[in-house]
Amino acid sequence: MVPAKRCLLCLRQMAGKAGRERVAVMDYYVYVLLSEKDGKLYTGISQAPEARLKAHNRGETRSTRSRRPFEMVYCERVGDRRKAREKEKFLKSGIGRDYLAKIIPR
Repeated sequence: MVPAKRCLLCLRQMAGKAGRERVAVMDYYVYVLLSEKDGKLYTGISQAPEARLKAHNRGETRSTRSRRPFEMVYCERVGDRRKAREKEKFLKSGIGRDYLAKIIPR
């Protein structure tokens, strides 16, 4: 888990074929935003969580436009997109919401 205030993009270097050039691969992150307007949480995935937070706060996401502004309260690097979706689904479940309630002071 990465503290929300330090959600920096991490590039993972993978070796190319036969030791040729290296290819940068972006990891996926699961993030949780707290609406300062209604106090509710929003959970999502992104390769660039800081940029995604800015997009939410600019109103570029229809589902969260009316709940701005947001603060990132949780961010975790999880690897590939499939793992990120699994973690997002967990955090949106009853057990996941209980987990978030324990680790996020509100």
